[in-house]
Amino acid sequence: MDISVVVEKIADDGYQATSYVPAHVVAQGQTRQEALDRLSDELRGRLASAEVVTLSVPLLGDSHPWKAIAGSWRASPDRSDIERNLQEYRQQVDADPDRL
Repeated sequence: MDISVVVEKIADDGYQATSYVPAHVVAQGQTRQEALDRLSDELRGRLASAEVVTLSVPLLGDSHPWKAIAGSWRASPDRSDIERNLQEYRQQVDADPDRL
């Protein structure tokens, strides 16, 4: 996993490495590489039993993507034919024992 890390030189001639995503972890070392190695060890331990996922959070005012077409077939003269075809197809699928 690639993680963006902020590396800073600190006042006592050492270095500090900080990660923010997927976990906020800070590590220090006398050298830049030592700080990065310590941060890597801390992150590996912290994320060993974790799962990183992407979560989509809809914002207020966002409409559902299907809302624009919801009910568009309600008044269609073909609606009954479409429903009948869907029912027949569903029965075929359900009757086939080899179908997943």
